This record gives sequence, structure tokens and C-alpha cells, in this order.
Amino acid sequence: MTATGAGTIRPRVRSRSETATVERLVGERTGIVSEVEFDHPPRDDDSIVGADISTASVGELLPQDTETEPDPEAGGKGRTVAEGVQTAVGEFTERYCALWPSEVHDYRTVEATYADLAASDASVPDFGSVAPFDPETVREFGAEPFDRTTEVEWAAGTDLIDGDEEFVPVPLVSLGEATGGDPYFFTSSNGLACGPDLASALVGAIYESVERDAVMRSWYRQDPPTRLSLDEWPALERERRRLGNDFGDYRLCRFETDSEFHTLGAVYVDERERAPKFLFGAAADLDFEAAVRDALVEATQGLRSMKTALAYDGPEDVASPNVLNLDENFKYYMYPENFDEVSLFFEGPREVAPDRESRTFPTPERELDACLDALDAVGATPIAYDLTTAGVEETGLRVARVVAPELVSLCPPGLPPVGHPALADDELVGQGHPFP
Repeated sequence: MTATGAGTIRPRVRSRSETATVERLVGERTGIVSEVEFDHPPRDDDSIVGADISTASVGELLPQDTETEPDPEAGGKGRTVAEGVQTAVGEFTERYCALWPSEVHDYRTVEATYADLAASDASVPDFGSVAPFDPETVREFGAEPFDRTTEVEWAAGTDLIDGDEEFVPVPLVSLGEATGGDPYFFTSSNGLACGPDLASALVGAIYESVERDAVMRSWYRQDPPTRLSLDEWPALERERRRLGNDFGDYRLCRFETDSEFHTLGAVYVDERERAPKFLFGAAADLDFEAAVRDALVEATQGLRSMKTALAYDGPEDVASPNVLNLDENFKYYMYPENFDEVSLFFEGPREVAPDRESRTFPTPERELDACLDALDAVGATPIAYDLTTAGVEETGLRVARVVAPELVSLCPPGLPPVGHPALADDELVGQGHPFP
């Protein structure tokens, strides 16, 4: 084993506004984001503002050589222009930071096999949580699956519950490196977040991890989410209705979990037999109202993205959702002829969402503490990595990755997580999920 570097996670608070901070990263001469363009909704459409960005050449900014120019796609959305800027620049920044190699980041790395690391004093997750896919299915996609004797690089992260060190394969932490078994290590932005301080970034990363876990469990188990009515939330109900149009609306659902997080989905359905017929977005939060609004925003962004793709590129012939990317599966389910295959979202019990007090926090640290308590209560271990580059940190932003092995990560649609400990005893559907 060879070890390099060392690091710790130390959350801290910044007093500057998020908008002022992200604007420091925008500029044609010195910004990593060269331009932000806004997609304002038409009068008869939803009220969500979209933001598209042009960026600097990422490959020229990275310290390592790359065979192809990295293109970390990112976009933003929100109820205001400020929210659109924050989410667009923030999403690009998190992916930009994660593209930098592990030796740049402040965590210890080790070259080892799973078997050797597990037999040592090091702490590693359950094998099935880092290698959840069927080896034969992986081979069908032209890759060699990772096994207990495959030597890879491991990254030492901080267990946010007890402060201990725990190792995770580097490709599950960084976007800039992959091993010879990819896509067995599905390198994605799952659990990656940018914030105005480290605590906020960690909170965002946790919410995203919780959201994806709930959706993956529901889909692969074919466990229908609960269909929600907002009769006791008149302001939210007005907002939901306002986002719809004369021929389509957004329907809310709740993914049932054992945790205190509110994990909600927003499903758009067009009553006409035309694409996009179906689209789906989701969000998680400790505050119900925030989760509703975020899920609705995610779904409206997806709808607008698919409308734009259809307008510019025309219909695509997507034969199956069982792919490795998170684009073709999304497109597959938007066509009317495939609508029956997402009946899961319309089969669950109905419930009026009960009125409850908003759950707000005086500081990001307090919200992070509450998130950690909620994860600890269900036996989940949030392993954290600070991926902020020096240049980004100078602006005041922080980027973090959280890997919670007990939670089911966002999977390639064509690779059901059959070996994950949370699902190992369940009969799983083989069809790819609709999550973008």
C-alpha cells in the first residue's frame, strides 16, 4: 500500500451572499464561467427561470493531461434570476472541482485491493455497497467488473458521525479519475454539492444522496410512492397549479423511507398523446415546504430541457431505458408509447399532506447537525470529502462530496444495484429507471 497526503473536514461560515460569491467566478477573461444566459418562461408556461452557461476550456485549467476535453454539463434554475445564477454557476463549480486529480485534494490515498484493505486496520464499506452491480451485466456492457482482488486507489474520507477515517474508491469521489473497471464504478455527481461555506455544501450533498436513495429503492423494488394532495398547504397548492398549463400538470408524490427527511417527487403529465408526455424530478429536505418547491423546480427544468431538445433535434428513437447514461432513459420515458411503463407513479395510495411547522435553522452548522442526526438514526454513514480547489476557495465557495454507503446511489439505468446490501433480499425489476 502507498499512502499520500492527509486532510480533515472543518466546516466554517462565510458572511458574503451567495450571489456575490458566484459572480466572482464569472467573466470572459478570468472566470471559469464566461457567460450566463437566461431562459425566461413564456407567458403561458411555468414561472421558473432557467440559466445556461458558457465556460472556459476546462482541460486547459486542469493540472493533469486529458485525452479529451472535459465537458461537465451544468445548468441552473430557480424562481428568480439570482437563483438561476447561483444554481448554474454552483453546479458547474462542483463538477469543475471534482475533475481535479486526487493528489490536489486534501485527503489521503492508498493503492490496494478491497480484500487487503478490509483485512487491515482500515475501515471500508460493505463490498456490495461499492460494487452493487451484477458482474455478468457489467461484462455485457463491455467492461470488466471490479472484484475483491482488483487493485485500485482508495480515498480516505471523514465519517461525519464519529470523525473516524473511512476509505472509498477514488472514482466514487472524484470525476477526474477512473479505474480499469469503469463503468462498474459509476462516476457521477451523486452526493456532490457547492455552497457558500463547507457546512452548506455538506448539507446539499446529503440531501442529494438521500433523494437518490429513495428514488432508486422505490423504482427497483417497484414500490409505488404515496400520491400527495396539498389541500392543507394552500400557498404551495397555488404554486403547483401555476406551474402547470391547459394540458398538463405537476403531481406530487412521497417516497416512503424510515428517515425524517422529506423525499418528494414531482411528476409532469401531459394529457395529450405527445412528447414530452411524462417527466420526473425529485428533492429531499428536512423541511417539507422546501422539498416540495425543489422537486417542482427540478421537474420544470427537465420539462423545459426536453422541449428544447425536441424543438432543435426532433424526436429520437430510444429503443430501451437500459443504458449507461442518464439522458436516453429520461428521453425514453417522455414518449406516450412508453407511458404505461411508469405506472408505478400513479398506483400508490393517496394522502393529504398534513400541515406542519416549517423547519428552519439559524446556521448551516445547525442544519448539518440535524442532517447527521437523521442519518445516524437510520444507520447511514456520511463519509465526507472537501474537494474545493484553491482558486474556488478564494471566492468563498466550497465544494464537498458525501458518500453514504448504506444509501443506494444513483445507478446507470442499465445496471440495477442487485448486490447492494439495502436491496440484496429484494426482487428487483430489471428495467432502467427514469431519473435524469
